[in-house]
Amino acid sequence: MNVELDDAATESIRRYARGALIKADAMGVVPVPLDQVSAALRFASPSDLFDLGGLSPGLRERIGRLKDKVLGALDIREHVIYLDRDQRAERQRFHHGHELGHFALPWHEDAYYGDDWSTLDPDTVDELESEATQFGVELIFGIDGFRDQAAQYRVGLGAPLELAEAWELSRTATIRRYVQTSPRACGLLVIGRIPGRERVRVLKSFESPTFRQRHGFLSRMVPAWLSVDEHELAAAAMDLLRNGGVDPIVSGEFTVPGGPRLRYELTSNGYRLFALVFDPSLVSLGRRVKPIWTPAAASSASGL
Repeated sequence: MNVELDDAATESIRRYARGALIKADAMGVVPVPLDQVSAALRFASPSDLFDLGGLSPGLRERIGRLKDKVLGALDIREHVIYLDRDQRAERQRFHHGHELGHFALPWHEDAYYGDDWSTLDPDTVDELESEATQFGVELIFGIDGFRDQAAQYRVGLGAPLELAEAWELSRTATIRRYVQTSPRACGLLVIGRIPGRERVRVLKSFESPTFRQRHGFLSRMVPAWLSVDEHELAAAAMDLLRNGGVDPIVSGEFTVPGGPRLRYELTSNGYRLFALVFDPSLVSLGRRVKPIWTPAAASSASGL
């Protein structure tokens, strides 16, 4: 069962992340200068994880017990963070923030942490890992800095796709944060497909607080499976998964059974699709963004 942090826990973690940014004189700085935050917390810049000679015996033992490839590790006693430097830069930033969370949250008392794909997933089952992940997310998105900047743009995928580069974060993580913190009514469907079937599957869904108040949970509005023959969104998603696209965003409208008619915008990271859904009346609000699709941008779309 996934650990979902309640509002009180999240707000407490936000206070510690805000405190770290203030201590580093990094509030409002884009992208968030993580090395500067590390220095303020008395950490050096992260070391290469696979320089094994530099690891303390306790941390080497912990890393040895991890089944999958280790992505990040923390030695609290020695004040050293270790990162797999073969990861893309935006993933290193996420893992850097996560490891700082283990130190900055005072109730994380274990001396050593080693993190793999399971502990670094935003839906991790371990409460301490969820807390460290939440700290890292709040840190790298500048608490409310990203939300406030994104709110100046017209609602749509253009905003997170453009801002991901400025904030030096993965587009996947940026799209998710964009929806979950948006002051507007919007939601996100993460879509995949099973080879050989003419339907797509909704793997995850998220909503902004305003969307949830106005329409409820997306998971209750949209079926887990969407047939290509019955749903325009599914047909557009399948076509994008199979054939790719010239533009980074494919848009259209669909009606939720028994619910509102919504506009959607689709983008893909090559194996998953992200469908932003929102009320069409919101389109005219804010500054319009039309991202330019390049091979480099497409490769950076995959991520967390």
